[in-house]
Amino acid sequence: MEDLLGTWQLYFTAPGKPTYKAGQPTGQGFYVPGLMRATLGFSKETEHPTGLIIQNQLQIALLKLRFTGPARVLPQKNLVAFDFERLQLLLGNLTLLAIPVRAGRSQATSFEETPVGKLPFFSFFAATEHYLAARGRGGGLALWQKRN
Repeated sequence: MEDLLGTWQLYFTAPGKPTYKAGQPTGQGFYVPGLMRATLGFSKETEHPTGLIIQNQLQIALLKLRFTGPARVLPQKNLVAFDFERLQLLLGNLTLLAIPVRAGRSQATSFEETPVGKLPFFSFFAATEHYLAARGRGGGLALWQKRN
């Protein structure tokens, strides 16, 4: 878990299933340019039962769309399961919208009780102090670089 802490900037993403034309794969990934900044952040939260919070944010100029929620690490499978509970829309540091969301869970089930098979997750296959590489639940590939 300690290796994941911090903010990671998305640099490359590719879909999980390529499209085919004349029997050849045509789906390509794409580089995320500097004008649009997508980040993934992990931080410790001692007041939350899992002890880990995930933040996924897309920023274009001063406008930010941010999802946050609990996460849990399953080291034996190199997985980080998560669920977003809050959506924020910000202009700079001014919050324009802050609403609760329930991504994939019923109101009756807590994150801690939800089986991993019913949660979104990242399966990390490379993690260093400088970059992360993972596949998502849908099979897509993402590469992030550590931000200072």
